[in-house]
Amino acid sequence: MEINHTIRKKFIMVSIVIGTLLIGIQTFFFQEILKSIHDSDIQYSEGIIAQMNLAINKSFQNIRSIAYQLSLGSNIENYLLPENDFALYQDHQYFKQSINTMILCDEHILDIALYRADSRIMYHYLKDDTELNQVLAYNRSYFEGEEQTPSFRVIYNEEKTVSYIVYVQPVKFLSRATTYWKEQIGCLLIFVDDNLINDILAEHDTDILSGVYLLDSQDVIVDGIGKWIDDMEKKQLEIQPIAETGWKIGYSLNDHTLFQRYNTLRYMVATSIMIAALLFFVLFFVYNHYIVRPVSNLHRQIAFVMSGGLNKRIRVERKDEIGSIAKVINTMLDHQKEISYRMLHTQQELYEAKLKERENELRILENQVNPHFILNTLQCICGIATIYDAQEIIDTATAMGRIFEYSLRAQESVTLRQELNIVLEYLEIVDIRFARRFLWDVDIQEKLLDIKMPKMILQPLVENAIYHGLEKKEHGIVQIFCEEGAGDLWIHILDNGAGIEETKLIELKKLLEDEREMQYISMKVKRIGIANTCLRIKNFFGVSAK
Repeated sequence: MEINHTIRKKFIMVSIVIGTLLIGIQTFFFQEILKSIHDSDIQYSEGIIAQMNLAINKSFQNIRSIAYQLSLGSNIENYLLPENDFALYQDHQYFKQSINTMILCDEHILDIALYRADSRIMYHYLKDDTELNQVLAYNRSYFEGEEQTPSFRVIYNEEKTVSYIVYVQPVKFLSRATTYWKEQIGCLLIFVDDNLINDILAEHDTDILSGVYLLDSQDVIVDGIGKWIDDMEKKQLEIQPIAETGWKIGYSLNDHTLFQRYNTLRYMVATSIMIAALLFFVLFFVYNHYIVRPVSNLHRQIAFVMSGGLNKRIRVERKDEIGSIAKVINTMLDHQKEISYRMLHTQQELYEAKLKERENELRILENQVNPHFILNTLQCICGIATIYDAQEIIDTATAMGRIFEYSLRAQESVTLRQELNIVLEYLEIVDIRFARRFLWDVDIQEKLLDIKMPKMILQPLVENAIYHGLEKKEHGIVQIFCEEGAGDLWIHILDNGAGIEETKLIELKKLLEDEREMQYISMKVKRIGIANTCLRIKNFFGVSAK
């Protein structure tokens, strides 16, 4: 027996391909792990920054709320526009107490200052803070004389050696219509405690981030954790804006930490690949020596036996599986004639069984009534009834003819509209038969009428509902309606008849789960009903149909 490729050559080729694939897959797998770890670090750092962002934004919102409460109302308006000096003194004491209470109740506020548009009095809480006094004095003319907008800012002293984060809230006269209506009568400054920002930025300190910085609306670094950076490095920061403030959080990743992690993993990858390659070559040698070579020897002997007939035998002096295979082949050669005879006898029996099955099918076909003959007979009955003016017979024969013609000539796949028309024809016959004792309620949405389905599915079910449920009742109703759900169409046929016994219902469910039994009832026993309908639905839509 000639072969183009020996097992050994194929084994070598497959081993090389598999080894290459395994190493490639392993390399790809570890590369994906590295990428996944890198992405996780990025996501983790973004989550940390998002938490910082949320904490700062929450504190800023609280400060804005306090500024809004202090800047509105008649108390601050009367204080900034007093009727006389005595009223100014009274309102000053009340406002001073309110500011002191706000500062003492909120740890995020360092100080609150109030500038007046008339430049009469400037008030703030920390009067003994020299640096704060310098900053307030340096910016006094600006906040007293310029129109302001609500915003977070950074203000400095004259030498710009001291800075503070403040929220600026202009105070406008809004309580009643006067000559000062909507004019700025003062300016409220809330100083944010620097420790607040430092605590938030330092709370989530991690070796993944090399620096985290708070930037104002002009992209100036206000505060931060990490090394000092110049303008060029600032442009390379990752930025997250703080909502409704115009400020931002900038951060940079610690490349050194990331590189150390990835470098360790790369060493692990290289080591594992080398170990895998070494193990592969060891396995290659073992399989080649103990499996491939003996199998090639066995193949040569089998070819030798096939060329010499039944008189030759395989000789393999091994006690493992290959030696067992050689013994089995020798045993098979000894019994080859007997097996061939049995196979021939079995084929003959199968052939005879198929002949008998065909004969039985022909007998079944011979016993069936010709459908065309029945259709022609119904037309004759209709003609005779017309002569004798028997309208009920005419209607019955006409409806029956349409049903029979539909079942005979319609395609296997029809629309729900066509199927309902045949059901209505059948119900017309039932109306004549039972003197219109029963009512029909067909409620189908128009959009569902063009859905495809196998023909003659609904009529047998409606027939069961009438003859098994309503026939013995004086009055009754049959309801037909549809609904869609999860890509399926559910057709419901309900009646208020006698129902079905629980034992019969259990037997019916078992029958519908046994496809062979349904085929026997439909083809051999010649019963239609639910079994035939279920079997046709499964054949039309597949075994998963319900």
